Amino acid sequence: MFKTSLSVLCGAVLFFFSSLAFAAPQAPTKSGLAVVAIPQYIDTTGSKNYGYLSASLTDAVNQSMQEKFDYTRANQTSVDTKTKQLWKKNQTPTDIEIKQLAISTQSDYVVVGSYSLTPNKKQIVFNTRIYIAPDKFISVAPFTNNADATLFDATNKVATEIVKEIEREALARATAQKNAPAKEGEKIALSKNDGKSVTPASKEEDDSYNYLRDNNDRYINIIAGYASNTVERQALFYQYPASTMYLRGDARLQEELLLYAHFALPSSDVKDTMPTNYKNNANQTIGLEYGNRNEGYIVGLNYRNFSGTNPAGIFQRDLLNWSSSLYMKTSLHIFNIQRISFGLHLDSYMDIFSIKQINPTLSTTESDVGLLWNIEAALKVGYYFSPLGVFAVASVGGAYSIIDSTNRPMNASLTQTTDRSMSFVGLRYSMSLQKWFKNIRFKIAGYITPSLDTDYQYLNSKNEKQTSLAYFDASVTYQFGF
Repeated sequence: MFKTSLSVLCGAVLFFFSSLAFAAPQAPTKSGLAVVAIPQYIDTTGSKNYGYLSASLTDAVNQSMQEKFDYTRANQTSVDTKTKQLWKKNQTPTDIEIKQLAISTQSDYVVVGSYSLTPNKKQIVFNTRIYIAPDKFISVAPFTNNADATLFDATNKVATEIVKEIEREALARATAQKNAPAKEGEKIALSKNDGKSVTPASKEEDDSYNYLRDNNDRYINIIAGYASNTVERQALFYQYPASTMYLRGDARLQEELLLYAHFALPSSDVKDTMPTNYKNNANQTIGLEYGNRNEGYIVGLNYRNFSGTNPAGIFQRDLLNWSSSLYMKTSLHIFNIQRISFGLHLDSYMDIFSIKQINPTLSTTESDVGLLWNIEAALKVGYYFSPLGVFAVASVGGAYSIIDSTNRPMNASLTQTTDRSMSFVGLRYSMSLQKWFKNIRFKIAGYITPSLDTDYQYLNSKNEKQTSLAYFDASVTYQFGF
């Protein structure tokens, strides 16, 4: 009998130490602090376009929690390994499966999230649940975001909502345990659950992050910007360099319908050997777009009016009276490597424009109609820096003109008869950075074409031809829904 009991006891001890030896590695824990597991968000979109969001969401949640709470994070390698073992691939886990993960990783909190496309594939819905051992679940309100450029900041907004829910729970637990609340500026310590259930205080409404959630289909953007040079169709628009200040308004009336207006005021800094009466005039544009570039295509039509023609203008592009553009932009996703996304943009523009020149000597007006048809292509690489909330895009591409008479002179005495038809501008490289602060976006982009084709070489203030083109564009956008 004694021998049998001793044998059983030894077996139990051996099993206990064996379990410790083969247990999943766990991050060092601070005394009394909760262990938090943050599995990778589950991508249920069925599209490879959004795979990068999974890791970005996990990082954003952890970073936001670290700013607000003191806790011990469960070993991520162990969490990922156990998740693959216990959960079904690309499926939201059940309550039992979440509890199994918590037990396997010795976690007190488990933040479980997934994201999916809406039926029309124009928006992404983020769902998150928080498990608190031993048996409590908290559901975070679903967060919906357009599948457009603002998507890259959605990770921070999702993380903010999660932190709010955990904070409510932690404050309620501290009150129930009669613990002193954290002082302003101090982190809240997430403690291990004592098994008692507490009821968080009622939510206080906070609309600071609702501008995209509640107004996904309709919004208005007001954009103000400055460009160090006036470039269109990847070529210098005027005969001489001209910086531009601009104001734009976008009104998304429906999911795929956008109405916009654009006002541009180019500079006319006459210096050196430039004509003293050279002046670039302001222009105004109204347009309509249908489609969503992030989902494949945009078809647009616009009309632009010029305040006046350039008094010293010679070429057609300096003497435009009005122009109208019909265009199509397409976007193709190629593949992702971790959080880096690769895509291809293919655009086509068909412009018709009216030229008006007044001959002061003869007191006559000469008019003409021109045509421009460009095809543009660019390979783009995007990366989201989740700690900074900054989305970066690098691209390389160029423009090829099928028909282009914008460089044709209107002065018959000139021997120059440059026609840009069937010409390639040259490779253009660009880099842009953008960041959202609630409903305000800051964006800066730089462009360079190191080797311009002869037909696209412009003049500097000394009337010397330039073989390269470099400029930048900075803008700020304010968005609100209606």
